Amino acid sequence: MNLLSPTIEDHIRQYSDFFEHSHEGIFVIDKDGKILFANHAGLLVTQYSHEEVITHSFYDFLSLKSVQQAKTIVAGLFQGQDIFEFDLFFHHKDSHEMNISVQTNGFFLPLAMILNFRDIAESRAMEKELLTTKEFLEKLIDNSVDAIAASDMDGNIVVFNKVAEEITGYKASRVIEIKKIQDFVPKKKVLVFLSKLKSHEHGPFGKLVSLREEIITVSGELAPVSF
Repeated sequence: MNLLSPTIEDHIRQYSDFFEHSHEGIFVIDKDGKILFANHAGLLVTQYSHEEVITHSFYDFLSLKSVQQAKTIVAGLFQGQDIFEFDLFFHHKDSHEMNISVQTNGFFLPLAMILNFRDIAESRAMEKELLTTKEFLEKLIDNSVDAIAASDMDGNIVVFNKVAEEITGYKASRVIEIKKIQDFVPKKKVLVFLSKLKSHEHGPFGKLVSLREEIITVSGELAPVSF
């Protein structure tokens, strides 16, 4: 008696309960992009019904700017390339465009590919906002008439503006994440200087106000500065 090999539909049925318990959207597609399975989370986030998705092409739901990218990636996946995560633009049923992050799983290869996806529009918008704020602050710091240097809790310098470069003679590229705050303080004064930074006697914790000190320049000379 000849036993038929399990079909992709058999494999999907076997793991459908597992897929349905996922909080992320899951589509299973064949090499042509036809959607063979969509879990509840995937339908919920896109607002399409099961009938509107199953047997339709995955590419039909993508923004035009993502179609060729997706086709190239899917073709590569079925050829054995390792592409684990990528972003696409997906058409939500209400016509707005969703920015989705897609993770791939080749468990069903060579018959089909599992795509896990989630809406990342909010996190991408937040990243963009944070980047804009970061760039604004960097310009503000660089254009300050005062020297500005800042460090992390371990003393590693993470900010060193143009005026700080002029006073010390060091380029920021030779300082940031390379030198520590204490490298600019005479050795005999390091402990006292650090204790002042950690106290509230000369301003808020980690900041010095109305204090005169000497710092070491690139030539090894001492330069008087006022905080």
